[in-house]
Amino acid sequence: MFKALRLPVHHVKLAFPNEIAVLFDRVYYSFYLKRHGNDDQIRSLNDLPASVDIRATSLGNIGRLTWSNQGKTIGEWIHHFCSISKPETRYQVSIETERMRFEIHSLRNTFPKLRKITIYCSQDESNENCLSSSETCLRAFLPNLESLVLYGLPPNLPIGIIGMTNLKALELYHDHSPLELKTEDFLSLNVRSCIIKVNEFSLRDLNRFFKKWIKGSNPRLKDLHIYGYLSGFPDWKLLLLVIWISRIYTAVDPN
Repeated sequence: MFKALRLPVHHVKLAFPNEIAVLFDRVYYSFYLKRHGNDDQIRSLNDLPASVDIRATSLGNIGRLTWSNQGKTIGEWIHHFCSISKPETRYQVSIETERMRFEIHSLRNTFPKLRKITIYCSQDESNENCLSSSETCLRAFLPNLESLVLYGLPPNLPIGIIGMTNLKALELYHDHSPLELKTEDFLSLNVRSCIIKVNEFSLRDLNRFFKKWIKGSNPRLKDLHIYGYLSGFPDWKLLLLVIWISRIYTAVDPN
């Protein structure tokens, strides 16, 4: 139907577990995939929704209607709406891994050109062949991703492994439980820009990393932001000394 209208698609947002949103020119459509019974949570890309509730919003006006599932699974619905837009459109996807079960092959088929993904990791994720849902998502998309946003870490995947991938941007928000970042974690970063927010970090480990960074380690890393708390009263002289040395080093060797 939407292909026949030939409306320009500006953005496709896929908000799991049961919503697909498509922004056309001045009209925003939300598609809610409904399951049989009282359970509205779509837990697998292979699930078949009972119906599709549609809400259209334009200039403050809201219209609603309901479709049958038309024989499409959740993965097929996603693929259908992605195909409306231009092939070069770079979709952004948010996934809550606690509520979904994934298979690498189906993820890659559904999102063949995904460049940015946000994953909400949970320690209570469903597991398939000893892989958590968040690990499955990362294995499927990391080779082609440009930007990755993580809320929490996959149960069995440390930041060092994720940071080794060739990303443009990595954001990690892990302030709900303790996470000890070590010098080795920073040295493994192979990204251009990195934002890390944790409960607590070691100023001494950060200082050690800065010393190595100044001398040429992590050549791709151009921008690093770290947010968190320091245990005890921090000795800022350590960090200030490194910053002072870095200015001298840059002045002497502009490369």
